[in-house]
Amino acid sequence: MRKRITCSLVGDAMVGKSNLLRCYLGKTLIDTYAPTVFSTIKDSLTVGKKQIKVKFVDTAGQQEYSRLRMLSYAKSDVIILCFSAIDRLSYERISLLWIPEIRRTVKKKVPIFLVATHKDLKSEGYVRRCTRVVSKEEGEELAEEINADGFFETSTTDSCCVKKIIECAITAVHYNRTRYLQTLKNVFFK
Repeated sequence: MRKRITCSLVGDAMVGKSNLLRCYLGKTLIDTYAPTVFSTIKDSLTVGKKQIKVKFVDTAGQQEYSRLRMLSYAKSDVIILCFSAIDRLSYERISLLWIPEIRRTVKKKVPIFLVATHKDLKSEGYVRRCTRVVSKEEGEELAEEINADGFFETSTTDSCCVKKIIECAITAVHYNRTRYLQTLKNVFFK
């Protein structure tokens, strides 16, 4: 039986990790903030012609849960690292907190996809008056700086993009495993 792929959603509190996952799964979005401590959801999706089992780990963004969160990293096959496009601090903490924490904790090379959430709110007048939003170009530069495997801007109103993010993440892991297994077959079973 094929191993389940573990996909962890990581980032500051209130950046929209839970809603991103709920949007992908077709569930009702959460209107009021309810902090996640640790949540796992099992699902499957088709990559090529294969059905892939996936376990999504929705991690807590609050520092008081850092030990619990770091335990989930060790088992991650792919990480979706999120920041809010309307919260510059969450963007800055990607390289100041999240990448160092992930690199310290994950002992293997795992694909990391950087995701800017709340894209739909960037153009709202009240948001633009209150904060300096993070541009797409800044997100792309950060993705390059941290060596991310991909960068996406999205909102939970764009379920098509959310689906693409998840599929890219899982496909990256699946095809990397397939190449690895093929290499083993070529070396040991010629």
